Amino acid sequence: MAELALAAIDFVTLRTDISSAVRQEAVVEHMAEFAALQLLERTGEEHRAVARWVTERLINTEDRYRAFHHDVGHVTGDGFETRTASFQILKEVPDHVGQAALIATDAAITVLVNAIDVASEQIAAEAKLEALLKRSRISEA
Repeated sequence: MAELALAAIDFVTLRTDISSAVRQEAVVEHMAEFAALQLLERTGEEHRAVARWVTERLINTEDRYRAFHHDVGHVTGDGFETRTASFQILKEVPDHVGQAALIATDAAITVLVNAIDVASEQIAAEAKLEALLKRSRISEA
């Protein structure tokens, strides 16, 4: 599911500019293609159903205000305090003809950038491990 969510954020981010947004159905179809690659034995309808479910979760259709809420803690001079941070991942907005479309929020782009950083760190760590093992430097690996 995480891969599909990242694919959706990436798809919306790359296809959105100042004057345009992406229709939800286009996101669902794009993610259904990724779902099909992961589970070849399932039907196209199942792929679309999963893609629609993930898209709706990213929009957060279960919350009236379409926002996610997360408690964030921080240390103050008086101790530890928490506050609730609200954010959205994909946001519904009217497109150029007034129909509902999606844009990626700053929070979504942060998720995408951090996912890329984690993947890059993992690739670098694996390359380093492989190089050390090739040189028989097992104690450093």
